[in-house]
Amino acid sequence: MITVESSLAFVSSSISAGIKSPHLPLSSRLKGWRLAGFIASAAAILWAAAPVSQAATIDWSPPNAGGGGSVTWATGTNWTGGAAPANSLTTDIARFNGTSYNFQPNAGTTSIAGIEIGNGTTATAALTLSGTNLSIGASGITKFANSGTAAISSNVTLGAAQSWTNNSST
Repeated sequence: MITVESSLAFVSSSISAGIKSPHLPLSSRLKGWRLAGFIASAAAILWAAAPVSQAATIDWSPPNAGGGGSVTWATGTNWTGGAAPANSLTTDIARFNGTSYNFQPNAGTTSIAGIEIGNGTTATAALTLSGTNLSIGASGITKFANSGTAAISSNVTLGAAQSWTNNSST
């Protein structure tokens, strides 16, 4: 006769020994592998469903010439927060929502996740992007309502599938 204590000891030793224990019937060993497969599948699904970090939006707002402003994309003082957007197709979105611009970006080569012109509420100044080679990522270009005229006369490379949206009347 097997007591409950000895049965628990057998199960415990079988689990700690892994699924390979010859004392467990084949059906029990297969259930263990199915459980392991289920756990791995669940972990993969949770990892795939984890939120993807969204690109940061950085505003172009160069100071006047005496304050260190310039026409170069990579100059940190030209951007709110003092740091230029990362030269990356996924990291940052460049936003141009000024009511006037001391300088307009027209120097340097850069990759950017996307470009936003305006913010939907502020009437913005006209914008011309020229003299800059741009690679634009999956965020594409969005021109919001109330934004001023915008012209891009630079070389543009599409770095990913993207949409360009014009919600403005200009």
